[in-house]
Amino acid sequence: YGRRNCPGMWVAMRMLKFTVGKLLHSFDWSIPNGDEGVDMSEARAVTLSKESPLKAAIKPRLPRQLY
Repeated sequence: YGRRNCPGMWVAMRMLKFTVGKLLHSFDWSIPNGDEGVDMSEARAVTLSKESPLKAAIKPRLPRQLY
């Protein structure tokens, strides 16, 4: 915030919300076969990050011709 704030920040935030919404709407998301569940443990560092990568299986909801 303030006078010298980046003018493109608000555009970037709106585009990020639009992109995430489009991904969630366009695909069916699931846990890959063979995985028991999602490991949400965190690694301790300067910033919080996941100990193991998040794995997801995605499948388009509609036929390819409709996108």
